[in-house]
Amino acid sequence: MLLKDNEVHLWIVHMDAFLPHYLQLKAQLSERELSRESRFAFDHLKKHYTISQSILRNLLQRYTGQAAASIEYVHGPKGKPYLKDNPQHIQFNLSHSKSYALYGFTVHCEIGVDIEFIRKDCLKDNLEELVLTESEKRTFYTLSGQAQTEAFFLAWTQKEATLKALGVGITVPMQNVEINLAHQIIYPKESKILELADDPHPPHLWSLFAFNPIPGYAGAVTVKSPAIALRIFDSFELNAAEDPPIA
Repeated sequence: MLLKDNEVHLWIVHMDAFLPHYLQLKAQLSERELSRESRFAFDHLKKHYTISQSILRNLLQRYTGQAAASIEYVHGPKGKPYLKDNPQHIQFNLSHSKSYALYGFTVHCEIGVDIEFIRKDCLKDNLEELVLTESEKRTFYTLSGQAQTEAFFLAWTQKEATLKALGVGITVPMQNVEINLAHQIIYPKESKILELADDPHPPHLWSLFAFNPIPGYAGAVTVKSPAIALRIFDSFELNAAEDPPIA
């Protein structure tokens, strides 16, 4: 599958659709992945982890031509995975929430993605105090009810996607990233990073895109490129005849 420079491919996958193929998918995982799967306490979490990782391998097979089961990873200082054998310079990232997974792929450019189920009770512990900057909180507190909840997840997903693109994940405070939340409340398709603490590169070198991948979920992708062309695929395209099928 061809991935052009400055092009971003996003895949939105309903993992439950692949439950009948669980054992077949599990056979593609590495020893490291199988060890991690064994540490999940609940069966549905084990299966979602296995399915998400195996689908990642199958998608990478499409982009690299490597057999899914033979793909090997190396990991950055904070655990971000990269392809060990990567002549095409493919960059990727994965996120999942409940039964949906989001995958992002680019060439050369660092990428981070996040998907979150929008939980109505998420603010009962005042999480906004840990996630939002002072400027973002001023906007947040002008809202109420569902609008406030959606604004929180709008910010959360963009911040987490950005931190994952940086390779640090949520090992650093989410307040290290500031977005144009007030502007996005009015113009939802105009996402922008305003400040990125501890990053030597100016924020305008990054592209940020927020969207609702499916009803009830928030999603975001951050790419280290000032201009990107975005293509979005879904589960129904995973078994397209022109590519090796999954499962």
